[in-house]
Amino acid sequence: GFQYRSAVFLDAPAVVYVVSAAPRASLEPHTWRYPVLGELPYRGFFSIDDAAAAARALADLGLDVDVRPVTTFSLLGVAPDPILSTMLFSSDELTVVETVIHELAHATLFVPGQGAFNEGMATFIGREGRRRFVLKHYGEGSAIRARMDSQDRDDEAYRRGVGALAFDLRVLFAQAAAVKEAELLERKDHIFTEHQRHWALEVAPTLTSVRLRRARLPDNNAQLSAMGIYSLKQHVYRAAYASCREDMRCLLALMRRA
Repeated sequence: GFQYRSAVFLDAPAVVYVVSAAPRASLEPHTWRYPVLGELPYRGFFSIDDAAAAARALADLGLDVDVRPVTTFSLLGVAPDPILSTMLFSSDELTVVETVIHELAHATLFVPGQGAFNEGMATFIGREGRRRFVLKHYGEGSAIRARMDSQDRDDEAYRRGVGALAFDLRVLFAQAAAVKEAELLERKDHIFTEHQRHWALEVAPTLTSVRLRRARLPDNNAQLSAMGIYSLKQHVYRAAYASCREDMRCLLALMRRA
């Protein structure tokens, strides 16, 4: 329809800066309440200075915090979304295709107050839409298909690393009532350090993607919980999609009913 028929060039590396937060002994994200949108686990700022100030205030309250640049966002179908220069110049063509389809999923179905549902669903649809786009326009034996598959294998390795880190932290945080806070936080830091060391020394060197070979696992609960909103429940959407015999209209209808 009317989406992505124009381009906007920005004099900035990001269109918005997103602040996330979580308690020091939990992976449950801190949330903000918005009109219409409901309760969501992030807050966006157009100024990096404003985002940093908000992050400092949250840290002063004893929360783990994260500030990350975002190259696009969805207007949820209320108004046309443009292609932004930040999308074009910060990623390769596979990521641009995935990003556009991810944001189109938001414009098609958005449930107020359900951040994990919305982002998890859009993440799955973006990835599957990108896969189908490549197969349709380039074919099974194309070089871009091979590159996509290689990147997907690396992305899956990163998600496994994040999932293992989250699992060990949840086991630790389940003992919070029986462990002194200082000991709990020390053990938390040890878990982060050990997982990051394993990733950097054992996993990252085996990958083909330069981006992920240089990537770190999350550094604190805020980064980890924010990442989990997008990636840690993908098997749920994959199973729903399989039950629909890989029909996207069926999946969206099923998600609306859910």
